[in-house]
Amino acid sequence: MKKILLASVVLLSFSGLANADNGVYASLKAGISDTKYRNSEDVKTNNVLNTTTTWTNDNQTKAIYPAISAAVGFDFSAISPINARAELEYTYKDKETFSPTADYKTIVRKAESTGKTPFGEKVLANELRSQSLMLNGYYDFKNTSKFTPYVGVGVGITRVKNQQTEVESNSSISSTKNHFTWSAGVGVAYSVTDNVALDLSYKYVDAGKFKFNNNVENGRLDTKVDLRSQDYALGIRYNF
Repeated sequence: MKKILLASVVLLSFSGLANADNGVYASLKAGISDTKYRNSEDVKTNNVLNTTTTWTNDNQTKAIYPAISAAVGFDFSAISPINARAELEYTYKDKETFSPTADYKTIVRKAESTGKTPFGEKVLANELRSQSLMLNGYYDFKNTSKFTPYVGVGVGITRVKNQQTEVESNSSISSTKNHFTWSAGVGVAYSVTDNVALDLSYKYVDAGKFKFNNNVENGRLDTKVDLRSQDYALGIRYNF
């Protein structure tokens, strides 16, 4: 509900600008996010045993998120010969669980290390939910048909909540972090009427390396991971 209200506030804040042919538009999209949980490292410190255990996974775990987004923007072609658009977009990606297999395990006890040894077991289940706010720029390849291809790039912030569950103890902890995000994509819009268009899009999103830090019994647990995704969406755009 909070996500829907936030999206509504964003849209309503711009609706007062809407007059005929002034370039302002709003859009809604729904789709999937093929997300990669890459190069993860989990470090657990036990202050009682005086040990630090590190699990690393050099590969990537994939999962599919459902995703929805709402945006408001301005089409510069309404006031100039430039076929470009600027847009503010909010996206919410629902929960998905990543349980990567740790390739290696390293234990340091009182400054003496066991060295990096093969492991091959699951250590943590990471249940992620994310929200992002992006400033996007698009260039439309306008033509005489109803189909308008476009390319776009974006920069912004992604906020991720990670609910972590230790496989061995089944205990759960959670933390939330923000990180700079960039994206690049392509799409095509189909004009249904002068004011309404359907929008099919693909976007590559790099949310960067997240660091989740939690206090646990007798110590702490720190997780580092790269989050990247390929997002596919179908939406509708309304030009005011």
